[in-house]
Amino acid sequence: MENGNFNCRYRKKIIVVDQDKLESELLTPKEVQTLFKIKTGTLANWRSQGKGPQYHKIGRTVRYKRSDVEEWIESNLVLTTDII
Repeated sequence: MENGNFNCRYRKKIIVVDQDKLESELLTPKEVQTLFKIKTGTLANWRSQGKGPQYHKIGRTVRYKRSDVEEWIESNLVLTTDII
């Protein structure tokens, strides 16, 4: 430390990523199928038609945020007449 200033070239910022949390947040189409009972073929069709839950393309890989899938399912709730 010189004159109250830190020498920045020796400082490193360490970022800790909880890999389990990250992996549980980003789901493959197969994981979406297992968790939400939506077939991977249906997900692929929806992607090509611009329908379905939001997704991320990482290179050629498709990933869904769990929260996006859950929100999409909730937003497609249909009220029947016997509930009203």
